[in-house]
Amino acid sequence: MGREDQVAGLFGTLRIDRKRARVGDTIVFEFLVRNSTGKPITVRFASGKRFDVEVSRRPEPNARYAKGALVLWQFSRGLFFTAALGEETWKPGETRAFAARWKVPAGTPACEAEVKATLAAMGAPESLPTFADLRLEG
Repeated sequence: MGREDQVAGLFGTLRIDRKRARVGDTIVFEFLVRNSTGKPITVRFASGKRFDVEVSRRPEPNARYAKGALVLWQFSRGLFFTAALGEETWKPGETRAFAARWKVPAGTPACEAEVKATLAAMGAPESLPTFADLRLEG
């Protein structure tokens, strides 16, 4: 099944409880996934992981970075998920909310950041990418 088949008709929205944060603040992310069609949509997952959230520092102009060097935090990093296949079905018009929290650790640089939430659909682990802006202050 291709990426389009997995998420066609689903719409993602990312909410953040703040636009600015400092070291020690806890940021709450809410990834809402809505079935915008008039029919049920079933999505298959390779594990218990249903979504992910990633906070990345925006690159500075003309700077070179190693792949992944800009990622400040990822919800799923260091977590363990069941290794069983699974699936979820959204009824027509249904919205499901997935939440994550991040306490900004000491040493986090002040920067403009981008937050990306994705659905971890089988065969397309970064389905339905949804973005928001965040300012990390020193």
